[in-house]
Amino acid sequence: MSRTDIVGYTLAEIAFALLFAIAAVFLPTYGSLNSKLKVERDASKRSTAEVESLKKTISELEAKSGLLPKAQEDRQGLRSKQLPSCIEKGAATTWLFSATAISANKYVINNEIVTFDQLRGRFGSELAVAEKQQCRHSMQLLYAPGMAVSDYNLALRKMGGLFYVQPLGPNQTLAGN
Repeated sequence: MSRTDIVGYTLAEIAFALLFAIAAVFLPTYGSLNSKLKVERDASKRSTAEVESLKKTISELEAKSGLLPKAQEDRQGLRSKQLPSCIEKGAATTWLFSATAISANKYVINNEIVTFDQLRGRFGSELAVAEKQQCRHSMQLLYAPGMAVSDYNLALRKMGGLFYVQPLGPNQTLAGN
């Protein structure tokens, strides 16, 4: 009996079987790692290109942002042609008055019928203060039931030349007033 008969396999055969077993276990993992590595390389190339693109966009935006102060200087001193309301400026706390239009030129204020010219005279001092403070008073304008739309439109336009008008329906009031 020789020594090889007892063991049954030579040392080289055992080493070869062990090497094959290790290769069978680790080769599939190596293949998937290799494919993941390729995917990550491609993503890295894309993100490098995206970074370069973003850097270019940032530099373009920074160049354009240099124009902003000049544009702001050109517009300095400009303001809207619309005057603020006297309520916004603190010259008044509420509507100056409420009126009901009964025709294109007649209004009811505190149960008194007045014309547009009388109304202008009645609130002349408030209008002068508003002009001095560069603001406009606000008022509410209701319409009488059965009033023609064209008459109400004309009344709104007349009042709109002097006041900021809140148009309301007959017997309508705003909440909180």
